[in-house]
Amino acid sequence: MHAEFGSLETNWGYGPAENAYNDLIEEAISQHWEDPDHPLDPLTFKALIAVESAFKSGAVSRTGCAGLVQLAPDTAKRFGLSLHPVDERLIPEKAIPVGVKVLAEKQKVVLQPDNYYGILLNRPEKKLEYGTIVHNHYLQKGTPQGLDLLHLGLASYNGGGGTIMRAMAKAVQMGKDPLNWKALVGNGPNDSPLFAACQMVYKGGAYGKYQEMSNYPKKILALTNKL
Repeated sequence: MHAEFGSLETNWGYGPAENAYNDLIEEAISQHWEDPDHPLDPLTFKALIAVESAFKSGAVSRTGCAGLVQLAPDTAKRFGLSLHPVDERLIPEKAIPVGVKVLAEKQKVVLQPDNYYGILLNRPEKKLEYGTIVHNHYLQKGTPQGLDLLHLGLASYNGGGGTIMRAMAKAVQMGKDPLNWKALVGNGPNDSPLFAACQMVYKGGAYGKYQEMSNYPKKILALTNKL
């Protein structure tokens, strides 16, 4: 379900493929986005595809992610796609719906941090320490909304819901507002909860991933003129 948004026809400079998947995007969101309280603008998801793959359905990254929405092998299999004998990540009709489902899952984790393992592994009895910290903050301050929620969901798509949970929990511990995306990014690594989270998850690759995650929502929202 999603609210009514504007036309998906764009002229971002990616060539003929740029508007080839508009109907697929709208259909996938209509069928697989199940949060009517926080609707997904199809144009935002189209911009995600632009940033992920430049609308190249056969795109494969050096880390093994593939297709229009750059699905990792494990993620693709968890959402029911086959990698052999045909890699279904490279089939737009298969990949786009899964991409919508993955983004929906990431946003759900952001909104329900105390149910992290329930959402991902169907193990609601197992709790993530960082998620509990964020959940307790929500009880006092409420959940993220609007552009902050969108930033958190998009960044989770790029770097993982667990990374964002760690960043938000670290923000609480540092006396920063975990609902505010700019507060998570900080003014640089030295005062950034997001960088601290990337150090925990990505070790030696923390700085590069911090930069990537910091810029990822910005790239998407710049295309849609939401910034």
